[in-house]
Amino acid sequence: MILNSNDTALIYTKESIYVSNRIGGTYHSKVGLVSSGLGHIGTTLDPKFFGQSLIAIHNHSEKDYKLEIGSEFVTIVFYYLATAL
Repeated sequence: MILNSNDTALIYTKESIYVSNRIGGTYHSKVGLVSSGLGHIGTTLDPKFFGQSLIAIHNHSEKDYKLEIGSEFVTIVFYYLATAL
């Protein structure tokens, strides 16, 4: 996939996620991509979520960027919630 300079793409992850009402999360851009001018638009994983993640990624650089399909571009961090939602 080619991400044009100063453009945004929406990417569905291959994985489906289910989290209970006591688990949430945040998505973080990979450092290697950030140093190339890419960054995702910050988002969270809400409690009780089920499905594929949809991540918006933006190319802040002046160059087009080739993002290989199947490559890693974000990390998800899970949090345990003391109070269920």
